[in-house]
Amino acid sequence: MRIQAVAFRALLLSALVLGQPTLDPTAAGRNALDLLLAGKYAEFNALLTDSAKGLLTSEFLRDRVGAELKSFGTLGGVGEPVKVQEGKNSLITFPVRFSETSVNIQITLNDSLQVAAFHLHPGNAPLPPGREQPAYSKPDSFHAREVTIGDDDWKLGGTLLVPAGKPPFPGVVLVHGPGPNDRDESIYSNQVFRDLAEGLASRGIAVLRYDKRTKVYGERMSEIDFTLQQETVEDAVRAAALMRQQPEIDPDSIFVLGHSLGGYASPRIAAQDGSLAGLISVLGLSVGLRWTTRRWTAVG
Repeated sequence: MRIQAVAFRALLLSALVLGQPTLDPTAAGRNALDLLLAGKYAEFNALLTDSAKGLLTSEFLRDRVGAELKSFGTLGGVGEPVKVQEGKNSLITFPVRFSETSVNIQITLNDSLQVAAFHLHPGNAPLPPGREQPAYSKPDSFHAREVTIGDDDWKLGGTLLVPAGKPPFPGVVLVHGPGPNDRDESIYSNQVFRDLAEGLASRGIAVLRYDKRTKVYGERMSEIDFTLQQETVEDAVRAAALMRQQPEIDPDSIFVLGHSLGGYASPRIAAQDGSLAGLISVLGLSVGLRWTTRRWTAVG
């Protein structure tokens, strides 16, 4: 009798679980979009991943994103979404019509259907294709860990890739080129820093990449006369210090790889850090900015 009761309860529980409605990525993305368009920023924030919550606060969403959406005019309608799979992430892009313009709003969801990011693209721009994982990236040979660079008003989100195997590992900090870059140096489906990080991590090198200060705090940065120190150097030094504290990393084998402006800034980063094992410059300027500007002007 007891066995029958247990079996009945198990059957009932299974029926209840199976009966629960489950959201697919497109529906989850639409739910997030509706909250955003309705100005329900606290509810939208609750859907974010932990790393995104610290950056996309309810206040930021209201003051920055909400203000931009209002500038588009009255909401006219939402078109059919386009879904692209990028690894474990789902990129759902919705064409949205307003009275003054049209935009494509892209919602990025992780495999738990949490919102990892969202982007606004011009309505006449081609929808971004999904990222193709390079052949040299071997996901089984490393794992990712979300980190935060700094603990002050300029803290930044980042991703640390740690190789599988026996530590300690050498480490590389990736430093951006000019402009408000995210941690992947994304231009639609092109994600140069992500490709580079996964390639190095697949070969036993830990890699830290992070969102640039001008990307996360663009409005605040525009209100001050910042220099290369605030735009690039300070955060790179803090990123190297954070990597040095990770238990899997050899603190004496940390390098900085700077792309373009990051390469130009790398000697300053090394001087302020004082303990880097070396520098790697990718398309970095080898002469002063003034001379380079004059050369570009002459060529142009």
